[in-house]
Amino acid sequence: MDISKISKIFDILLGDEFSMIYSGNFNNSILKPLTDIINSFMSSPNIDLKKLNNKVAYMTIENFQNILRYSETRIVQEMAKDMLLIRVLKKNIFIITVNMVSKINAEKISKYIDELNRLNKKQLSELYFKKLTEKGFSAQGGAGLGFIEMLRKTKNKLFYNFLPYDSDFLYFYFQIQISEKSVINKDINLLDSVPDIYSTIKYLGANFLYKSKLSEGLLSPLIRIIKDTASSSINSNFLYIKNLLNISVEILQDTFATSRQSKLMKDVIFVYGFNFLTENFYFLASTFVDAGIISKKINYINYYLNKDKQEIEQEYNKALLSDEVSDEQLRLLGVFSRNIDLEYFVDFKKENKVFFVQKVEVLK
Repeated sequence: MDISKISKIFDILLGDEFSMIYSGNFNNSILKPLTDIINSFMSSPNIDLKKLNNKVAYMTIENFQNILRYSETRIVQEMAKDMLLIRVLKKNIFIITVNMVSKINAEKISKYIDELNRLNKKQLSELYFKKLTEKGFSAQGGAGLGFIEMLRKTKNKLFYNFLPYDSDFLYFYFQIQISEKSVINKDINLLDSVPDIYSTIKYLGANFLYKSKLSEGLLSPLIRIIKDTASSSINSNFLYIKNLLNISVEILQDTFATSRQSKLMKDVIFVYGFNFLTENFYFLASTFVDAGIISKKINYINYYLNKDKQEIEQEYNKALLSDEVSDEQLRLLGVFSRNIDLEYFVDFKKENKVFFVQKVEVLK
């Protein structure tokens, strides 16, 4: 796995105030922690989007449920995944989904969305209430009601795109945009960059990606996502999941600490994923950071990479009782003392600016 590929996503999402991606098993248990993470950002004191909180939560749930009901990705026998992407950009919230549909359904969806985008507010309301009175919704009818509701509530055009997968199926890229009332530029289409994001997420085996400033509100819902995803894996056991959760806390705390030290580190990308080759889960953190800070961290990492497990355990036990060991060194010792595989990537952008990626794979 080439962990440097995460830089492509970082470049695309660089201007976002907040980005979140989920690509895994779409089930109702995962929906609550995902909306909690969104709410945590939307409700933070320095974000002026609180009035949109309920609308964003509702639309996220609606799109999530559409994937649960109508995605045909599960029919395709390969490692294809559905994806939910949330982006916050200049007081616009974009909710984007990716899933597979058959070519027959793609034609129906395309025609239907085009028709809806041409309707005015009154015509949409009339069609909505007409749909409500219909008996025995078909798959198309139920999904159609959702599209109408999205247009009515967002007052922005629905964007979509189809890209080929094989002779029978297409990738369906779909976007809704929720805008704060003061926003001038409406109907912004961000779908052109989504295939690159989707292919990178698929390559990395990423289940979850978070890009923004780190907050304490992230920890609890993220732990629930990790636990739910790992518990559904047939190769996971209780001890492995416990170790996974403990390491996730250590990695996040280390990233928090680096964030507080760095003048350059405004946003971080944190990824939780599954390595299909080794069948282990992993954590990946990447950001732009001060060269001086990261040089010290790399020296620690290289030092421990050259130690065997027994030596590291001995150093860790001594460090726990010592006042001379730094918190950063102690956190790294805590990670290395566990059954993990660690690798990193460094790209020196400028004299004082470094793009740093660290991946910790939790071994069975």
